[in-house]
Amino acid sequence: MALHSEPQPGEQSGAESDIVFNLTWTGDVFKYQHYFLDSLLTHSAARFRFLLNACSSSSIDEMRAYAEARPSRIVELVEVSSRPMISHGAALQIAFDQQDDGEFFSFIDTDILAKGPFVADFITLMDDVDVVTSGTEVWSDGNVMPADAQGVSGEYFFGSDGFVFGSPHCAIYRREALRALFERWGFAFDTGGQERMSKAAWELISSTGQTYWMYDTAKIVNIALQAEGHRLEHSEHPNLVHIGGLAHYLAPPGHDSDTGTVLDGQGEDPPWTSFDGQESRADVARFAAKMLVELTAGRSAPEVPSSIEDSMAAKLQRVRAELTEIVSGPSVEPVMLPLASSARTADLTRPYFFVHLMKTAGTSVNRHITANFATDEIYPGSDDLDGGDYWVIEHLREAVAADDGQIRIWAGHFPFFVTDLVPDAVTMTLLRDPVERIVSLLGDYQRKEMPDLSLEEIYDDPIVFGRTVHDHQTKIFSMTEEDDVKAWTKIMELGPERLDRAKDVIGSIDILGFQEEFEGFLATLSDRWGWTIETRARANVGVRERSISNVFRRRIIAENVMDMELYEYARGLTKSQRSKPRSRFSRLFGRDDR
Repeated sequence: MALHSEPQPGEQSGAESDIVFNLTWTGDVFKYQHYFLDSLLTHSAARFRFLLNACSSSSIDEMRAYAEARPSRIVELVEVSSRPMISHGAALQIAFDQQDDGEFFSFIDTDILAKGPFVADFITLMDDVDVVTSGTEVWSDGNVMPADAQGVSGEYFFGSDGFVFGSPHCAIYRREALRALFERWGFAFDTGGQERMSKAAWELISSTGQTYWMYDTAKIVNIALQAEGHRLEHSEHPNLVHIGGLAHYLAPPGHDSDTGTVLDGQGEDPPWTSFDGQESRADVARFAAKMLVELTAGRSAPEVPSSIEDSMAAKLQRVRAELTEIVSGPSVEPVMLPLASSARTADLTRPYFFVHLMKTAGTSVNRHITANFATDEIYPGSDDLDGGDYWVIEHLREAVAADDGQIRIWAGHFPFFVTDLVPDAVTMTLLRDPVERIVSLLGDYQRKEMPDLSLEEIYDDPIVFGRTVHDHQTKIFSMTEEDDVKAWTKIMELGPERLDRAKDVIGSIDILGFQEEFEGFLATLSDRWGWTIETRARANVGVRERSISNVFRRRIIAENVMDMELYEYARGLTKSQRSKPRSRFSRLFGRDDR
């Protein structure tokens, strides 16, 4: 792979790493299209969020493994829909509503590849404008909308009158401009026509003269931003190559993520191929899909058909060369962002006790534990794990009694009162917004144990609800020796006195963090307790769950009121009792769901 001069850590990477591109993955396309992402990682220092849209379990596993191997570049996985497949605009709106990456909101299509640096040029353009878009498709001969067009399709970036609609394929927005627009007018990335607008919003669009019956992803947003006086610039970058329409052939909208069935048939022509003007798009996407399938399987790249017109042959030859290069060309390591960390090792003057609550980033904490302590200094050890009962309180009690001071950190799923077994221990734990924790937990059950049940049905399972859902955080911090429990899994009735005790316990914890501010928790471990925080120590990048209905959300809140109050109480504790995010960590660590 021929490389241009790449940004090196410490040069452009600081500015580029502030950009988080949202990538919407569908069905099983990741195993074929990750090569495009490889090129983006190689030629930039930007970071990426995966939006999972009706993806199969096997594809999610592939994406999770990919993210774990690139912890400074993939910030998180967010499941925007398990089924059905939702529109690209709807997926982007979920990402915007749920995440905040700072000054910019950005996205890029999964079938765009990079041949050289590109992000720094876009950032430079953003000094003077509020939106930058890019991404002309290989198949397109022009992006000007015909004067007689009735709708603004994705491939039209300019009107016949010179108006700039911009591209829905690659874009960087100033987040504050979007936020104000959405709040004022009710627009969204998937607003596609007048029927979804208020009268005032439609009048704003009409004031620009750009009134049509249909608008593709982000077109309305781009029109409205300019109507308010914001500047949009469309700029084609020579180092970007966009295939266009590829996912429709690799994972059509009829893909069933649960059964793995492709309802429309992989490789079959999707409905849009019957529309006027889409023949070139279909030819290029069909050929590119066949190319990726063959190359991924280790077979030779198919030849360009000899019977087609010269203009299309040239386009397919370009596709063949570009895809062969990113799949079969020399492997190049992507830019990995360095994490400034202390050279100190963890303070060993006192033992530590980490109480791990399910779905609060505990697995990532465990990876940092193994990076700071020797194997024989950690409980549970391999013998404890092999026995399968390390989390049983009596087993822990026996281990503490047998320890001669060698164990420097105790960790696991325990009720908090067992920390008293280790005198003078530095106690540490992470809390999480109760609704988010529960939804994430239910999603985990659905993927691993109950694939045929909805999240609501799993929530209604009495064992799941009693053991791991119902005011679970309050239970963990309010259990006492007198409860005579064998483990944290006991189903218990929780009265008001439990909440009071849990609050008292929370206030006594030495290192209290929040899953939503995981980087701040790590900063505390590094700056106050001398832990070494390694870039690659992040583990098990979890899948953030898709949105749930407002009715279900209200039900979760109503049935977990003690956890809601405990969480708000913990958030309100003094800064000396809370982990505080530090800038160097917030740039380099994403949210984790385990």
